[in-house]
Amino acid sequence: MPAYLRIDLILGVCFAIAASKMMAWISRVTDLSLQDETIYLQKGVQLLQTGIPDPQWAPLYSLWYFALSGLTANNIDLFYLNFQFLVIINSVLFYIFLRTLQIKLVISIGSSFLFLIATLHHIQPRPTHFALLCFLGVLILANLRRNNTQYYLFLTTGFAWITFIRPEYIFSLLFMFIIVAQNGLNHWRNQQLSWKKIGLWIGVIILPFILFGNPLSGGRSWLAFSQHFSLNWVNWTDSSLNPWINHAQIMQQVFGTANSIPEALQNNPTLFIKHILSNSTVYFRNSLNLFLPVLGQYALRFFFLKRIYIVVLFAGIIIYLFFKKAQVINCLKTSQFQRLLVTFIAVFVAVLPSILLIFPREHYLVLQNTLILAIFAYLMSFVTPPLKLNWPNALSLGLVIILITPNLAFGWCLTPQFCLGKTETVTLERPNINTVQFIKTLPLKTKTPINFLEAEGGYSIYISDNVQRVYEWQKYETPFKQYQAEKNINMILLSEDLINHPFYRNDQQFKAVINSPQQYNYQSFQIPKTPFTLLVKQDILVDS
Repeated sequence: MPAYLRIDLILGVCFAIAASKMMAWISRVTDLSLQDETIYLQKGVQLLQTGIPDPQWAPLYSLWYFALSGLTANNIDLFYLNFQFLVIINSVLFYIFLRTLQIKLVISIGSSFLFLIATLHHIQPRPTHFALLCFLGVLILANLRRNNTQYYLFLTTGFAWITFIRPEYIFSLLFMFIIVAQNGLNHWRNQQLSWKKIGLWIGVIILPFILFGNPLSGGRSWLAFSQHFSLNWVNWTDSSLNPWINHAQIMQQVFGTANSIPEALQNNPTLFIKHILSNSTVYFRNSLNLFLPVLGQYALRFFFLKRIYIVVLFAGIIIYLFFKKAQVINCLKTSQFQRLLVTFIAVFVAVLPSILLIFPREHYLVLQNTLILAIFAYLMSFVTPPLKLNWPNALSLGLVIILITPNLAFGWCLTPQFCLGKTETVTLERPNINTVQFIKTLPLKTKTPINFLEAEGGYSIYISDNVQRVYEWQKYETPFKQYQAEKNINMILLSEDLINHPFYRNDQQFKAVINSPQQYNYQSFQIPKTPFTLLVKQDILVDS
């Protein structure tokens, strides 16, 4: 094995160990994520019963969950296992990706460590992190191709499949078709690209569309626009309405009968443009936030200046590159940098409509920020002296990386009992996992179907197979007693979102139940360490 490969193997393993150390016991400091993430997990574990999810619901991510479910039958463990695997694998792949760009060792190590401890890994929901895993794998393979057309074909194929994890990347696919057509036509004329190869690549690119369908089908884009526009509108007007719950009411008030994004623009262009401008300002803040070290997020108080730290770090890099601009300009002419730039533009083509029309949610920006860090690393590599290491020195450096990487639950610890510098912790709110664990301790009848009304977003998949969620939004204007009878509701989670929901807050029958639950055969439980009250029908309790 060549010496450089031996060194990269050692450091790659060390980054995997460092990431594993950082993420160990993560369930102690990170709550279960509900809503979309729960839907992906549920579709994955129930894949054999319900089939492949709709193309707009990230079928590849659910297949990933299905594969991981073979390692554990506990869905709580599955959620955290997915979290840990994505952080560990992406951290290693990012280091390998930088090395395939021929970035110098010292820069690759430093950039990979910044990537490892970045907040970027801890954003919910997580399909974009699985898309990043696939994307980095494609880029590593593509970087091994010297021919630009082959590189762009690999990239195009990657975007075709990633579209079934994040549908917005279909715009990246369309952009790459233009790039491939431009480069491929020249190679075909020079007989460097045969019809057989062209046909093979086209087949691989269209295969996911044949398997899964149209990723832009359905109404998710309008729902996302409605909720995020409502979020901005509530901030502008100081309204007491909940944008996630009352978005239909807000949209009707602002855009009338519009039920698509173009119609919203047509009906009220002034507020539509204000929405876009507001998103533009939030975009830069959220992009910066993804680079912040995650260490302080869980109680490491001395990182209270982490935002200033990131600003100073990147400002220093930019100033240094400016003074080395002659060398930087020369590197801009390299084929490798041009590939990297085209890759970034392809990603940004997909990100831009999402951040402007919907909202610059952090999980939209994961791929973009990963490439920004790679571009900075590439530029710095051209103006940094080489660092020559033999494998013992590389191993020593890798051990230092492992030691300085803290565990997010306990601090600088090798185990909870052996800490080099354990930090003072703070009380962390984890209402979702506390709610699930509390319900699992109740003496519920295991063979009786439990129909659970809640507005938080999908506890049932984490509790047991006989618990089914009753969707709060399906009530519409139906009186509560009628809805209760139709859905046979025998468990209710009283949260602020449910009590203030527009379908429930003025329903006198619902108010009667929550004010006097025993009169309606419900037993009331205050769930510890949460703001929630649980109502459970007496007849589903074992000792009733």
